[in-house]
Amino acid sequence: MKFLIRFVLFALLCTPVIASRRIGHAIIHDWKSKKFKAVVRRDHRDLLDVFSGGETYLHLAAAQNRATQLKILLNTPLKDLIQATNNLGETAIETAIMYGSIDTFEVLQEHYQLNDLLAEDETYLHLAARENKADQLEILLDRSPKLKESIRSTNREGLTAIEVAMMNGHFDAFSVLLKHGDANYRSSSSGWTLAHLAARLNKPDMLWALYVAGAVMNAKESKSQLRPIEAAESVDAQAAINALMEMVPKTASTPNSRSGSRSRVSISQPISPITKSFKDTD
Repeated sequence: MKFLIRFVLFALLCTPVIASRRIGHAIIHDWKSKKFKAVVRRDHRDLLDVFSGGETYLHLAAAQNRATQLKILLNTPLKDLIQATNNLGETAIETAIMYGSIDTFEVLQEHYQLNDLLAEDETYLHLAARENKADQLEILLDRSPKLKESIRSTNREGLTAIEVAMMNGHFDAFSVLLKHGDANYRSSSSGWTLAHLAARLNKPDMLWALYVAGAVMNAKESKSQLRPIEAAESVDAQAAINALMEMVPKTASTPNSRSGSRSRVSISQPISPITKSFKDTD
């Protein structure tokens, strides 16, 4: 819904006005580098214009995924507005994430401190997770060691980025964060593991992904001592119950002699077709 509101406001209030300016017209219609540079030189007095929705030309290029034009704009005085926010409180890089503009996101990420906190104490990981932007998450986690170190950072609601992805049912973002994180992460506020959360949300696909990633699927919640299957039963999450009934009897948790972590020991039952499909993609 927030994305729809953003799109409508941008289309109705900003785009007609911006498009009436030569620079805005050139961005929207993807003019080539030489021609675009000529427009920027000729109309340089318009570069710092801010439009009715609070957008700058950086926001426009980010939303339209115009990487070539964006690079040119960042070599003008417009670079001084890199931290400018629109009426929704979003910088250009946040606009790129919201619109799924991967090319402009790659350009902009060189100009921001990616480990800075956003509104509601969220990181860029939270934002990309909420919008299910898996490609942006991969870039953030690959390019910013500090941000990767903060993968367990929580927002004001006490949620990590992977929990935000799970709460919104975003499997792609969840999968990326799971690959870079800890399948056995336990929330310090709720005492739940990710398996408990997936069970209560009735997400069997996430449960199977956690299982394949090495999560202990019968761990007890630290406060109520419920196991994931019991958490699923408490909210009548039948799909999760069915998945966990298939997993848990086949899996025992034993200490890993080298690392001290938990590892899976498979019993003799045939492997689930869903589990096999995950394994085949490894």
